[in-house]
Amino acid sequence: MMASGAVPGLRTSEVKELRDLLRRKDDVESFYEKEGTLFPRPMVRVRAGFVEKPDGCLVYAIMGEVPEPNAPPSSELFLELMRGVDAMAVQCRTLYPRR
Repeated sequence: MMASGAVPGLRTSEVKELRDLLRRKDDVESFYEKEGTLFPRPMVRVRAGFVEKPDGCLVYAIMGEVPEPNAPPSSELFLELMRGVDAMAVQCRTLYPRR
């Protein structure tokens, strides 16, 4: 809904303000993203966002989780999870919607 600009119950100006909070200013394209993590239990990394392209919006959401490991949680395992999810998000942003 944020990508389309229409969110039930919100005015257009409110949606614009919310989109501005998610906008990555350092990119040339209109790129909006939110990320999050949980550590140590559960170990989770989330990246979600959208890119406005001339032919439409590209919307993506990626969530990675390390199931309850037998060993104590490790920072290295968590960093590996973060690198994997972040790399997938980069790959998603290179896709282009075809119509």
